[in-house]
Amino acid sequence: TLLSLDIENGRELWRTEKEFSSAIALCGSELFALRNDATLVRLDPTTGFGEDEIAFSPASINAGAASYWLACDEQRLFVYFGDSQELFALSLS
Repeated sequence: TLLSLDIENGRELWRTEKEFSSAIALCGSELFALRNDATLVRLDPTTGFGEDEIAFSPASINAGAASYWLACDEQRLFVYFGDSQELFALSLS
């Protein structure tokens, strides 16, 4: 589950009940997260709605056995799959 809170009063702004296995990455004004079905999702940070998806293979993640990380710089989003020790660099432009 991902949720967004108002920093001023702690009120919940949105929530998504999908199962995510990674930390989130905020790259500029874009929010990214990796779901348990090995799908990278770009979310609208103001609404929580999924905007774009990229499915990786295999289509499952063993979240208890390995680490999954997202990070970004000004030009790229990095996706690391700890179970297969693969690192992907995706262009943000």
